[in-house]
Amino acid sequence: MARTAEALSRLLARRGDFNAALQLLVDSLTLNVEKGAYRGIEYLENTLSDLVESMDEDTRQQATELLQAVDQQLHRAKERFAA
Repeated sequence: MARTAEALSRLLARRGDFNAALQLLVDSLTLNVEKGAYRGIEYLENTLSDLVESMDEDTRQQATELLQAVDQQLHRAKERFAA
């Protein structure tokens, strides 16, 4: 699941559609949490880091809210599995 989302997210990012790439990561995170797939969550965290690094400053600024939402979702997911 996470690997497919990762590949599609990277494709969308290469096409310049970072919002769609990030939204796909959010959706995949939700599914991985529901399925209890902690490895998938870790994999998506690495993907998010790579996508953010590939963004220019203007793109990061435009995607600030979505980036914060993804980061918060990752944090909650990791807390859930840590408990």
